[in-house]
Amino acid sequence: MARSAPSLLLAVLAILALLSGVSAWGRTAHQAIATLAYNNLTPRARSSVDSIVSASSAFSTIEEASVFPDDIRSQRPQTGSQHFINYNGEDPTTGRCAETSKLPVACNDAKCAVTAIAAHARVLAQQRNNPARASESLAFLVHFASDISQPLHASYVYSPWLRKGWNGVQVTFNGRRTNLHSAFDSAIPEQTIRTQFGADKDSWLQHISELTTPSAALASCAASADPLNTAQVTRCAESWAKESVGLVCSTQIAKAALRVSALLNKILGGR
Repeated sequence: MARSAPSLLLAVLAILALLSGVSAWGRTAHQAIATLAYNNLTPRARSSVDSIVSASSAFSTIEEASVFPDDIRSQRPQTGSQHFINYNGEDPTTGRCAETSKLPVACNDAKCAVTAIAAHARVLAQQRNNPARASESLAFLVHFASDISQPLHASYVYSPWLRKGWNGVQVTFNGRRTNLHSAFDSAIPEQTIRTQFGADKDSWLQHISELTTPSAALASCAASADPLNTAQVTRCAESWAKESVGLVCSTQIAKAALRVSALLNKILGGR
């Protein structure tokens, strides 16, 4: 599974797949984030990831693992709430921000993205030498850590239209009727590529890669939190959710990949 530096950028064919329901970033973006993360792993962490995915009967690469939680979502409806976090807050139309000073009660028992990340980080750390048992936690950790870096996965409970990633907000973009989540994940980036980068995806990808640096991610809480300390990992993931509310998707693709690699390096790479 050798990867070169150029392939790191070329692999980020981010957010070009249309979404349906609350389906997270979309397959292409999730797999691109996984590729970026894999290329930033330490040799030890990369070896562990290879062993874990090779032991799975459901996927054989980290890219396939990154979309596994969406693939089985209909079979495991209890995981649905783990793809996002709903914060308590006032009506956003008044200009008041959501209350993010404390974790919502709905997050108890790993029932939202933030606490699910912490739960799977703990399992992965405990089962790192048992690839068969670690495989699903690797998949869910990579997937949810990517989800939480997408702004529309951190929402408000104020209205049913704003819950579950704003999928209930219907919009018309370039003459096409869709929901806000889908427009954000695919239609808007596609137009950006056409209008700002002359339809050159490679130029857009180069731009995304320059929006953040590995050093910034490796200095973050993902690289320092103890994976066996659920409270630490929860606080770390929650900080990403709070940040996501105000950021755009291009920046978040790059950050998501670097955060995933920092988590995996900490858990599987001994750093």
